[in-house]
Amino acid sequence: ISIEPLLSHDFVTLNDYLEAVMSENDVSFVNITGKNKQVLGVHFSEGLENVQDIVTPNPDNPNMPMISHIPHGNLAVFEYPITFNKENLGLITLGLDSQSADQSLMNNVINLSMVIFVVWFIAGMGVFLIFRHRVSGPLQTVVSSAYDIAHLKFDKTVPVTGANEIGQLALAFNEMRVQLRTAVEARNQSMQELQELNANLEERVTERTQELEKLNREVAYQALHDPLTGLANRLLIMERIGFLISQTHRNKRSFAVLMIDLDNFKDVNDTLGHPVGDALLRQVAERLQSVLRESDLVGRLGGDEFALLLQDQDKDSARLVANKIHQVMQERIIIEGHTLTSSGSIGIAICPEHGEDQTTLLRCADVAMYHAKRTNAGVSLYSTDIDIHSLQR
Repeated sequence: ISIEPLLSHDFVTLNDYLEAVMSENDVSFVNITGKNKQVLGVHFSEGLENVQDIVTPNPDNPNMPMISHIPHGNLAVFEYPITFNKENLGLITLGLDSQSADQSLMNNVINLSMVIFVVWFIAGMGVFLIFRHRVSGPLQTVVSSAYDIAHLKFDKTVPVTGANEIGQLALAFNEMRVQLRTAVEARNQSMQELQELNANLEERVTERTQELEKLNREVAYQALHDPLTGLANRLLIMERIGFLISQTHRNKRSFAVLMIDLDNFKDVNDTLGHPVGDALLRQVAERLQSVLRESDLVGRLGGDEFALLLQDQDKDSARLVANKIHQVMQERIIIEGHTLTSSGSIGIAICPEHGEDQTTLLRCADVAMYHAKRTNAGVSLYSTDIDIHSLQR
């Protein structure tokens, strides 16, 4: 009751409360101090003014509910904190006549203990009888059902014996059993669906992987082959020349680079159109592949220029192959009712005699090819003489 006047600083009301406390039997003095240990009010019975020093709150532990029980003749001192919303507002110190209070307290304790003992004894016997006849059996049934649920057996229900707590427990247990069974069934269904999804996902991943592999192969093929003729493009030709050069360094065996340019191909495009020219290029590509070995490579550098790589060939054997190719190319070709002759000029360069890098070999073969075209020789082998003449031209 002292919280409200302490919060509102109503010391008149607080003094009235202290006087009311002093009116109680066995109260010798009462003292109240604020949170800053200032004395807010104090009342003593007659003859106890000289004990003010022992009723001052202990400054070391002002918040303890019972700090001291200090005897002073027949006087006992108790201290109680006053708190509100976990904030310490002050401290009440109460002095009681210890003999009267102790005797009264002892009598009350004895009487209360006897009453409590009798009540607890009667209640214990009643609970024991009720538990023995009405609780133990249903609880054993609940325990058995709980054991079944723990092993995922949901068929047995707990019998409801009444509307008491045991009956309500049985109802709640049966509802829990139904919910658990539903949850387990839903989980099993989800697991089955998840397994099916995983199987479908693995199948789709496999399909996508195969598609990606196929796409990668197609992309790699397109990156290294001519889209019109399907022959190797300039990039693949350069890579293969580099590979053959490294082999030449190891086994000391030469190879030949042939450059082919079709004669009068521009006239075909201008006269019959580019579709006929493209068909002519495809026919020439097929003829070149039919003449070469599997170990050789034929590619299209662009336009009407082709390059051939002949492994293990010197200048004499390379010239024989070039002459054979020149003869095959002179055979007539019929495209869309037009009879055409795909004659061409062929230049030959030998590695390592004429060069040991891709650029030099292709340049030498190109110089020899233009010499064959200029002299109408059909086939020409590179030499420094024609190279000097080419540079001067």
